[in-house]
This record gives sequence, structure tokens and C-alpha cells, in this order.
Amino acid sequence: MFSNLRRKTNKAKRIASLRKAVKPTAFLLVYTLVCRLATGTTCFMESCVGIPCPGCGLTRAWVAVFHLQFRQAFFWHPLFWLIPAMALVWLGQWLWSKEENPRWFSIFLRVCFAVFMAVYAVRMVLYFPHTAPMLTNPDSFTWRIGRGIRWLWEWGRTLINRI
Repeated sequence: MFSNLRRKTNKAKRIASLRKAVKPTAFLLVYTLVCRLATGTTCFMESCVGIPCPGCGLTRAWVAVFHLQFRQAFFWHPLFWLIPAMALVWLGQWLWSKEENPRWFSIFLRVCFAVFMAVYAVRMVLYFPHTAPMLTNPDSFTWRIGRGIRWLWEWGRTLINRI
């Protein structure tokens, strides 16, 4: 009797946590659309700062996987396979774990993050800024602001020189 009650409350908590995710997901979808239209990319880091993010190339890697071009997929991003593995582990933890946030899951996520950052550092050293996907984005917001400031600076200098 009490185990059924506990299952119902856990199920209610999980449904409530899914409902909390709706607004941030909708925001991210709108933001992605705006970034795509304004800067030509959907990547947050590339559209704001102009440099590639640690996940840069994952979409192209998965397109290559779906075309059965695994060598090309590893070129675009060597950790493309880690994303579905992380999703499966998260799903298993979410469905079958009795704890809210088990310690092993936290350690697993930290290790995955460390691996992603290490691969990102290596890719930045080897490929940035001359090899795709580790290229700069001159249409990013930061680069546009920089060009605007430079234009204002030049305009002010020419205005002062005329006086």
C-alpha cells in the first residue's frame, strides 16, 4: 500500500519536473531561431562570441553517421557517440534510480564534462581558426559590435580631421 503511494508521488514529481522544463525549452527554441536568422548559426557561443563551442561539429557529425560516414563523423566531432550514451544513462537514472540525484550520476556528468573540455582544448590548438568546424564567425554579435565601434572611431577621427 505505501509503496504504491511512494510510486505515485515519485511519478507526480517527475511529471512536475518535466513541466518545469517547458518554458526554458520554448525560450531556447525561440533564441535558436533568432540566432539563426541574425548570425547564420544556432550555436550560442558562436553567435555571441564568434568562436566555436565545445560541441561544435556535433550536428555535422551526426549527419555523417546517418550517411554511414563514420570517419567523417569522427573528424567533425570525435565525441559524437557520447551524447546518446549520456542520454541513455540519464534516462536510466531518471526511470530506475530511487535517489533524486545519485552520487555516481554526478560523477559521471563531471567526467563527461572534463572529457568534452579536454577534446575542445586539443581541437582549439590543432584546428582553430583555419579548419572547419573550428572557424571564427565574423557575423557574431561581438564582432558586429566591434565593427560598429571601429566605424564610430573612424567616423569620429575623420570628423575631427575636417575641423
